[in-house]
Amino acid sequence: MLQRADDGRWSVRGLPQAGSGDPLDALRRLGELQVIGGRLRVDAPSLNLQAELPRIDLRLRVNGQRLRVGARARADLDGQPLTAVVDFERTKGDGRARVSADPADFRAWSHLLQFAGVQLQQGTGEFNARVDLRDHRPVMVTADADLQDLQLRGAPLADGKRPQLALDTLQLRARWRWVAGGWRADAPQLRIGLAGSSEVQRLDGLLLAGGQHMALAGDNIDATALLRGLALSDRIEPGLREWLQHAAPHARMTRCGSPPNAAARCRSRANWPTSASHRPGMRPG
Repeated sequence: MLQRADDGRWSVRGLPQAGSGDPLDALRRLGELQVIGGRLRVDAPSLNLQAELPRIDLRLRVNGQRLRVGARARADLDGQPLTAVVDFERTKGDGRARVSADPADFRAWSHLLQFAGVQLQQGTGEFNARVDLRDHRPVMVTADADLQDLQLRGAPLADGKRPQLALDTLQLRARWRWVAGGWRADAPQLRIGLAGSSEVQRLDGLLLAGGQHMALAGDNIDATALLRGLALSDRIEPGLREWLQHAAPHARMTRCGSPPNAAARCRSRANWPTSASHRPGMRPG
């Protein structure tokens, strides 16, 4: 079982062991352990995540305090697998993991792919990610993806309905990392094709930060898809979510910067229905 504690640390449970020592110590004398056709439970209560992968094949080697793992896992026996390679220092909890899927098919993985009330229900294409670990916690994720036919489902609105967002394409090169007091995400490349639109929206250079301080920065960014994505999240004030969902505004931001503890400074062009102008959090200007 792969388990996440409330403090963000991940650990592996369920390996056979003698006494109260580290069960991986017993594997050092074996050279390499191979598991074919195993199952893996994922338990992360603070993320409201509990799932079981019906098939995982892995090779595991312990060399002193260094743990190396190669694995291929399936969320559906008939679906496409994810491949993972882990190099990990057991005592300090520092290491690196690489995850890839080519081709990727996220339909079977949808129960694991949810954050802030938003669930990725489907999507295909190519996906690669690197995860850096410190003290058993992910501290940085670098992702490179070229995906098609994505469907996202949002958290329930006041009427119980769950808004949807469909994307024809998503091209992404981005990095998310922990910083003092919160997190920061940088996207050197972020290009989104909304379903039903022939234009690709470019958000290259977008910066987002959250935690104790909020930040938004970018130049010449088409924010239409970003606003529609925000409407899916339960981290947004309910009244503003309702407004974003029904108004479906179009907006472009230039020379936008919002450093910590300062109001956002942006030049923007926006287009939204007059009837929705006075909804929560937005004013025509």
